[in-house]
Amino acid sequence: TPNPANDYDGKDGQLSAITHSTQGELERELVQRQAWYTRTAFFCTVFVTIIGLCVFSMIYPARLIPAIVNMGPTINQAGRRRFETRALVHYVREIVLDDRFSRMSKMEATLNIIHYREELEKSDLAVRRGGSKRVTTGADFRNPEHNQVMYDLGCPWQPAHPKHDGHAHTKDLTEYCVHSINIDAVSHGLSYLYSTFDDAVGQVLWTYGDERALSDEDMTEEEEWHLKIVERDERLWGGTQALYSLVDTNHTAHGLRKLEQDNLLKFVMEAFEGDLFLGWDHIMEVFHREAEALLEEAHFEFLLFYCIYVGALLCLFYLILFRRSLHNAVEQANKAR
Repeated sequence: TPNPANDYDGKDGQLSAITHSTQGELERELVQRQAWYTRTAFFCTVFVTIIGLCVFSMIYPARLIPAIVNMGPTINQAGRRRFETRALVHYVREIVLDDRFSRMSKMEATLNIIHYREELEKSDLAVRRGGSKRVTTGADFRNPEHNQVMYDLGCPWQPAHPKHDGHAHTKDLTEYCVHSINIDAVSHGLSYLYSTFDDAVGQVLWTYGDERALSDEDMTEEEEWHLKIVERDERLWGGTQALYSLVDTNHTAHGLRKLEQDNLLKFVMEAFEGDLFLGWDHIMEVFHREAEALLEEAHFEFLLFYCIYVGALLCLFYLILFRRSLHNAVEQANKAR
């Protein structure tokens, strides 16, 4: 039975169905007259844009996270280089004096020099080349200022040293490097200075070190520790307690004369607070500035893209879609009254 409400033709009181072609034309006309901000395609475009901005605002600044994470172990190992350098200077002084003031035998001092010399080399390689000590990317591959300090002429860690601008003459870069007993080592960059210091420590080690420890430098840490314990027990219980109860002022005077007269020893001693230590400290400042720059860049980008995301959300979704659609719905409701 036909439904009068659907098929009324308005002429003879009979009802008739709307043809498919007429229905299609009506639908096309409604689509053409539909406001652009209420169309499905525009809604999908806005949704994809907002989601894309949301993802981009998080992913793009996150590219800096590995570099920021890498700065932690880099600064840590750079700081250890200062400690290990001073430890080497201390133990070199002990094997030269050999006066028992420190309650440390020549054997212990020799083993400690071997240990800290190896640790300083490992820390330096980790900082410069990466790939160890949790440092993923070395400073040689990412920081031009670090490379200038390490490998270029001059001693920029000295306060009076001019800034390296790439145009200064050799004399301009080295004339301020006169604070060391070995001016040649100081004026050819921090890497050359460290290599010279390491060679000097090696020479002192072979000249003044304990022969038992030097007979096998490839021993493990456990073997070194065992040798220290055995040597200490021999002194304590083997009738040589005098090493712990007496000091030898003759050794002290003799050792002090060596430290004052031997240029090699003077060069090693000055590293305690001289150019090598100042150079390590200068590199620390370079790394701190690098870390601050990375954090500032990451913070700025996070803030910038977050503001862009919120602005796009407010403009596209609220002002263009929500308000316009709500206003259009109110107009249609008013027309229907």
